[in-house]
Amino acid sequence: MNFFFGNLLQYRGLAGYPAVDDKEVIKKGIRVVKHLLEDITAQPPDIQATHTDALERAGSAFALTLTSVGIPMFLAGEEFGDVHDLDYLIPDRKMSDPVNWTRRNIFGHLSLQDRVRELVALRTTHPALQRNEVEFFYFHPTIDDNDGVKVFAYCRTGGQPLGSQNQVIVLANCGPQNFPVFDFPNFPTTWGGGGGLEEHGTPTGAVSPQITSHGSRTLSVSLAPFQVRVFST
Repeated sequence: MNFFFGNLLQYRGLAGYPAVDDKEVIKKGIRVVKHLLEDITAQPPDIQATHTDALERAGSAFALTLTSVGIPMFLAGEEFGDVHDLDYLIPDRKMSDPVNWTRRNIFGHLSLQDRVRELVALRTTHPALQRNEVEFFYFHPTIDDNDGVKVFAYCRTGGQPLGSQNQVIVLANCGPQNFPVFDFPNFPTTWGGGGGLEEHGTPTGAVSPQITSHGSRTLSVSLAPFQVRVFST
């Protein structure tokens, strides 16, 4: 949350967050974030919206981490959006910074915790996530352009052909564009209709997937900026 909330405040020029990064500025940034979280519901609407965006991006980071190949790791407290009270640039201070469990009760933070809980449950129980196979089945044609659409999709196949049952599907928008509807073409017929997909850790305001057929099957979903959605078959 220091990274997401702090960087968004900095980018949007809010709350007096320092505009340039150095050690002293980062210390001030830590103080700004802590102060805002003490009573986020009393802050102006633009700061509240920035806080909400930061929580959503933290949830997306967990969605990618918990569906990626390898062993996921995160620090205690990150699952509900805790922030540092000490300078995290100094290893000894960072390691002695205790988790502030009361921050779970800040507006919006329990929703992040619930989302992460669902994703952890998927990670620890779904057979496809106990193996290493991953297959990317969609990249937006402009993903490599400087201002391109950063949308991609991958499947944890469980060692089975793409489109088999008992697989995990990840749809990711790692760019700033908002897509009320985004179409993924050539969606495998064997994955069933939109109602046959179970979503895990559904982001706030996400629209349920729909399947359409016009020669080839298309999966249509909403993808907010920097949003990641996870489904299982």
